[in-house]
Parts: sequence; structure tokens; C-alpha cells
Amino acid sequence: MSSYLISIFKKKDTVDFCLKSFSLLILLFAVFVPISLLLGEFYSSLFFQVFKGIFFLELLSLFMVFLFSFTRKSFDSFELFLIFFGLISLFNGIINNPVDRFFFSHMYGWLISFLGYFVGKNFSERISLVISNKLSDYLVKISFFVLFFFSLFYFTLYQTGKIAYFGISTMLPLFFFYFQSKKKVFLAIICFFTMFLTGKRVVILGTILVVIFFLLLKTINLLKSNMLSWKKMVLWMLAGLLLVTFFIYLVGENTTLLNRFKLFFSPDIFTEYGFYVATSGRSHEVKFLLRHLEENPLTWFVGGGWGDRFIESIDPTGYFGSWGKHYSHFSFFYFVLVYGLFFAFFAFKKFFYALKLIIEQKKDNFESKMYAYLFISSFSGSIMFVDPLFWFFLGSIYSYECTKKNI
Repeated sequence: MSSYLISIFKKKDTVDFCLKSFSLLILLFAVFVPISLLLGEFYSSLFFQVFKGIFFLELLSLFMVFLFSFTRKSFDSFELFLIFFGLISLFNGIINNPVDRFFFSHMYGWLISFLGYFVGKNFSERISLVISNKLSDYLVKISFFVLFFFSLFYFTLYQTGKIAYFGISTMLPLFFFYFQSKKKVFLAIICFFTMFLTGKRVVILGTILVVIFFLLLKTINLLKSNMLSWKKMVLWMLAGLLLVTFFIYLVGENTTLLNRFKLFFSPDIFTEYGFYVATSGRSHEVKFLLRHLEENPLTWFVGGGWGDRFIESIDPTGYFGSWGKHYSHFSFFYFVLVYGLFFAFFAFKKFFYALKLIIEQKKDNFESKMYAYLFISSFSGSIMFVDPLFWFFLGSIYSYECTKKNI
């Protein structure tokens, strides 16, 4: 009996250690990814491998949590759904595709979806317990200030002509929503304006859309509870609209941030090249992916399996040749390519239902906002098959439902 209790205690310690590791790796990833991208551009492409190493460690920590905590009764219907399609895609890939880096990339994408969702569903609340609020607050602030000074340095490099392209990926929204949830208004405002120093449009737009979404949600709840009149709501909305319009005007006139958005209102948008530039090449990518699916109709239903790829020309004219590509920045088409339309449809149904749960349960916490942000970003970025955070936050949204149903 005593040895059994010791083994349980050790399991709990191991799980807690892995959860701590996962939390710290998230911060490490947030800080070092933009730094490694910049160093890779200036010095050696080997720096690009830094964030891949962090992703691997995140995956390892999630796997260890899973290994020491799962039982046959642990899985809900969505996890069984992921296992089923994962096995189909595995065998489909082995039979029809080379077992190369594309194959292992798709395998990694499946692992983070399954493990991230499992850990988020079962341990999202426990993470806040294994790391004290004081320590986590301290680490988050240090990480943010490192990013803040890095963003200033990056913006200076762009302004002085040292770098040509203005836009580098960061996880600043993670800090913004964290500060917002902790009522640290001043830090949240600094964080928001820091996003403009990085030039990443998707990050800025995604953050703004999430803020609007939760403001509308809060406004509707206040109206339903008669704590806010319609007249006051209209006045606040008009004031907010005028403020946002003035801010957009200032940004558009004084920076190049909105140049790509201006293309959507240009006559050139109706040309293939104009649409290519306006969408940062995303439309070009989807066009060749759809052509691949048309050539292989069965792929629409069961997917091409792990390792599938399509041929895409490097530029719209095809002058610079072509290359094989195993993903789409629009995550829905990534799922169709690898797992088929049936999987993609039901996966996105699950994602939209998570937003419905946020609305119904009036969730206004950090996890809900990060989920909404990552979901929005997945329409133009490779979020769902690169970063386990999306799946972790998806699992945390469903954790309440699972508890209620005794899953």
C-alpha cells in the first residue's frame, strides 16, 4: 500500500514538473523566437532552428504529462476523433507518400493537437497552482520587457534601413491578454503599442478583433442585465469608432503598416498579382493546393495522409521555378490536404462551438481571449499545426464541459 502511494506521489510530482516546464517554455518561446529570426536573417540560418528546439521541448513536456496521467476513461469523443483520423493519415501516408521531413512535420502537427488538447482539458487550472502567482507575474514581466526592448531595436533597424521587410512574428498578444486579465492597464497599453513596432499586421488585427469581440460580449451582457442603457451604448460606440478611425488615420499616414490593407481598395485587387500581394501570397498558395486536390479527388474525402504535398510556383509568373509545399497558411485547407474535408469540417465545428461556449458561459478570462486570438490568427497563419498553445487553450475551454458531464 505504501509503495503504491509513493508511486502516485511521484507521478504527481512528475506531472507538476512537466506542467511547470511547459509554462516556462511558453515564455522562452515568446522571447527567443523573434530574436532567433532576426539573428538568422543577419548571421546564420542555424538560428532559425532555436524555436524548433523549444517546440520539441514543449511537445516532450506535454507527452510526459500525458504518459503519467492518462487512463482509458481519460478520452472524450474529440480525442477519439483525433486518434481515428491520426491512424488513417499515418497508414495513408506510409502507403502513398515518402517518409521524409514533410511526413514528420504532419506527425508533429497531429501530436501537438492531441497532446495539447488533452493537457489543456485536464490540467489548465492546475498550471496556475504549480507556479505561484507572484513567480509567474515576475517571469511574465521580465519576458515582456525583453520583448519590448527587442521590438524597439527591431523598429530602429527598419527605420535606419538595416532591414528591408517590416514584420516579425511575436507572441505579444499573450502578454497583452495576461496583463488585461490581471487588470494591469498601463502594461497592457504599452504592450498593445509595442505590437506596432514589430510591423506584424496579423498580430495587430487579431488582437483588435478579439478586444472588439469581448467588448461586444460584455456590452450585450450589460444590456441584458439592464446595467447599461441603449442610449449610453450608442454614445460609447460612436466615441470608440471615432477614436479608432482617428488612430487608424494616424498609423496609415505615418507608417507603412496599412499599405497592404490599402490594396484591398485598389483597382489592382481584381488582378491575380494584386490579390497575391494583398494576401501576402496566401491566395496563390490556396490556388495550387486546390489544383492538387482536383487532380486527386479522393484526397477531398480521406486526405493525402502524412507526407502529402502539392507543387506551388515560387512567384505568380512561375519564372523562379516551383517547390513542394506540405501546408497552407489557412488551417482549414491544411486539414483538407492531410486529413480530408470530413475531418476539416468537424474540427472547425468544434472550434466554433468553443466560441459559442465562451459566449454562453460569459467567459472573459485569459484562456478564452488567447483561444479566440489564436483561432482568428489561424485563418492566415500556421498556428494550428505548429504551436500546441491553440490546442491547449481549446482543451481549457472544454474543461468545464467535461467536468460537468463527468468525462
